[in-house]
Parts: sequence; C-alpha cells; structure tokens
Amino acid sequence: MDPPDPLVDTVYLANCVCLLLGIGLGEDGLCSRADPTVLERRGLNEADLEGIGAQMVIDLQRVEKLFDGSA
Repeated sequence: MDPPDPLVDTVYLANCVCLLLGIGLGEDGLCSRADPTVLERRGLNEADLEGIGAQMVIDLQRVEKLFDGSA
C-alpha cells in the first residue's frame, strides 16, 4: 500500500474546514468531523481546523472590502 499523499490530506482537510463553515452542503455539513487519522498525520486537531476556519472568515472579509472599495 502506498503511503498517504500529503496533497490529498491537505485537500481533504480544506474541505473539512469548508464544511465546518457551512460551505458546500446543507446544515448537516456543520456536524461533519475530520478523520482523526488524517489530523494526526498532519499534526492537527479539531481545534486547529476551527482556528483555520475562523482565520479564513477574517481573510475573506478583508478581500470583500478590497472589492467593495471600502478598504
């Protein structure tokens, strides 16, 4: 069996963050949790994903302001 691909893990975890934020599915996506094995391989935990999601929201708000011309 081939070793896990870090890129596949990264895309999987990015999808988990999106689901955590309610992006991509209905409300049931908010209950989604990342596979603990993948989190462990990447040295992360659920709280890390929540932090990444929170930072992503902040960054997206900044980008929206740039396009609104109100930066």
